[in-house]
Amino acid sequence: MAIELLCLSETIGKCEVDFQDLPEMIGFFSKTFGEYPFIKEKYGIAEFLWQFGAMETQTLMGIGSNFIGGENFFTEIYIHELAHHWFGDAVGPASWKDILAK
Repeated sequence: MAIELLCLSETIGKCEVDFQDLPEMIGFFSKTFGEYPFIKEKYGIAEFLWQFGAMETQTLMGIGSNFIGGENFFTEIYIHELAHHWFGDAVGPASWKDILAK
């Protein structure tokens, strides 16, 4: 399975440091919860300029550039978003009214 880093040119070195443990993380989740659900595709990281967090989508994690530092400081966020591929992507509300606050 391929892992793709789509980072800004000025942060590619920091991305390589921060995401160097992704194969191990994917291996842990796969061993614990079953094969990566998109094994025939890829797992990608896309850095973006929105600064308020991260968001996983099928086969891709989007992450704000302020969460890439080259010091492995935000590993918990990366693990959290990766975990959605086993749990969050397979669960959804039945209708919009199910997500509205009461």
